[in-house]
Amino acid sequence: MAKATIDFKGRKYTYNFIMPSNPTKHNIALAISIAKGKQEGITKYTGMPKDYNLIIELLNHNSRFVNLYGDHHSSLTMKNYFDDATQRNNEEKPIWNEQTQRYERLLWRVGLTQNKVLIIDIDGQNKENLNKVKSFYEPLLNCKFTVVKSNKGYWLISDKKYESVDSWKLDHCKVLYPSIQHYNYNEYVKGLELLDFDGKGNFKKISVDDFKKSHYFKGVGDYDIMFTLLSIKRERSTIRISKKRKDDKIEVLT
Repeated sequence: MAKATIDFKGRKYTYNFIMPSNPTKHNIALAISIAKGKQEGITKYTGMPKDYNLIIELLNHNSRFVNLYGDHHSSLTMKNYFDDATQRNNEEKPIWNEQTQRYERLLWRVGLTQNKVLIIDIDGQNKENLNKVKSFYEPLLNCKFTVVKSNKGYWLISDKKYESVDSWKLDHCKVLYPSIQHYNYNEYVKGLELLDFDGKGNFKKISVDDFKKSHYFKGVGDYDIMFTLLSIKRERSTIRISKKRKDDKIEVLT
């Protein structure tokens, strides 16, 4: 049995569902929709479940609004995770999306999700920018960063350990807005939650450029702003530790 937690308009909903044997985005959305309906007392449908379109739209936002958990993975070793992702990628078949008018294929990768360590994700391998970000945020966050290099950028992994999600989120807020303090950070987080919705409550995903222009951003250096923003909203961060390509390389520098 798998579990899906949907974060929608500031509220979280959890549903238990049977993970499809062929877990394409369509099949997962359909399974969650049926589970949601069953929880609401609906067992028969004429056509697709009424919440299918909403759930597949939320799934399209890279797990920002839908987080999936599978109890059957609890006994897997790290090697099993990598083997499982490889097998799924080999078996995954492209499916036709009528809305986008193109074939889509789900790429399975192994990710590490946690909320005990702060990570800054830097796109690109500009060493001057790397040093700028590292030298500014180490004293601000009272930590030392380990630098991990990938094919297309760096991860700055803090040595600071957090005893609560609250303190972990506060430091992430400081990455976006260095002068934020504990007494006003809850108000700041509420503001972040509203950025993706218009005045009528309709979803309106904010772009990186628009976020940079907003009064919610005073960050220093060039880094993946959305990675930090999503970490705050989801109260956890995920880095992908498996390769996209055979020649991908992950290397600890310092």
